[in-house]
Amino acid sequence: MDPRSPWSKPTLQTRISLLRNQLGTDPDGTLYLPRDHTGIDRLSPKVGCD
Repeated sequence: MDPRSPWSKPTLQTRISLLRNQLGTDPDGTLYLPRDHTGIDRLSPKVGCD
């Protein structure tokens, strides 16, 4: 992800899809990176990091 050479929209969609698959779902079956139809992808509030 280089701002001088941004990904094309298809590449970005592929990368987000791969990330979504790698993150998987929480115990309730909800995606940690839910599909968003507004154009903004956000991690679930259940995702944490240190």
